[in-house]
Amino acid sequence: MKVAVMLALVAVCAAPSTLAASNSRGPGPPSVVPFCRSGFTVTLPTTRIVLVRGQTFGDLYQYGVPHPIRHTVAAGWRLDHRDVRGAVQLANELLGIAETVTETGGRQILYFPYLFDFPSRLGDMHPRWYSGMAQARIAGLFARLYEATGDHRWRTRAIETYRSLTRVDPVRRVWHWEGTHRWIDTFSWATPDPVLNGHLYAIVGLHDLWRITGVGETVLRQAIDTLGTQGSRFMAAGGKHEYDLARSGIAGRYYSEIVWEQMQKIGVMAPCLAAAAKTFYDPA
Repeated sequence: MKVAVMLALVAVCAAPSTLAASNSRGPGPPSVVPFCRSGFTVTLPTTRIVLVRGQTFGDLYQYGVPHPIRHTVAAGWRLDHRDVRGAVQLANELLGIAETVTETGGRQILYFPYLFDFPSRLGDMHPRWYSGMAQARIAGLFARLYEATGDHRWRTRAIETYRSLTRVDPVRRVWHWEGTHRWIDTFSWATPDPVLNGHLYAIVGLHDLWRITGVGETVLRQAIDTLGTQGSRFMAAGGKHEYDLARSGIAGRYYSEIVWEQMQKIGVMAPCLAAAAKTFYDPA
């Protein structure tokens, strides 16, 4: 087992694109102090971050087509239980719905659209819509398949999927800048509205990608930095937290438990995040 690498968090090094820049709907309480401050030390562990809560996403074929995040989580569960063949089957089903964007020079980028309607109190989604959370988790899944099989095809697919989180696409928008803060979007709404648990899930996927391939460290650090300096904006009165930055409603117990666990696990990268998890939810 490799020793975790201690690295100082650097300032966001990529200049925000004006096309991708956007303010979130609802700034949150201005008096709230961020959990962490710029310059805090981050550990990028080489051991895998394993989540337990929130790993069941219902019937994989409920919508008659692959569900990107459900397929990804189920494939990861199969890898956890040494069912590599089953994980490969689900990953191939994901590739069956993939959109390939080819840029100048032949560089390919993979997107995994949602091909069904998704009614939501936050705003209905209609095909085709996209999710940065899914893109990051799929990149991490493909990296894990490369780790498990040694098949370089999966490493290539992991990097092609990750590229979606580095380029601006006005149609397939899966992330955005807010000032110097990079948010990984859960839903491709026209107006960005960060969702806390989706951003956290994306960090876990990006960590798998970096841990196995060495690719994506800058974006991973930027996502952690956004959480460390902006995450407190999800806080609400009475030790509760908002589901999204538009403050459309208090997160229920299910999401509170997920956020608590995610921040505990990601706390190995930045201990202040593990401590902040109690702000949102304390199982005790």
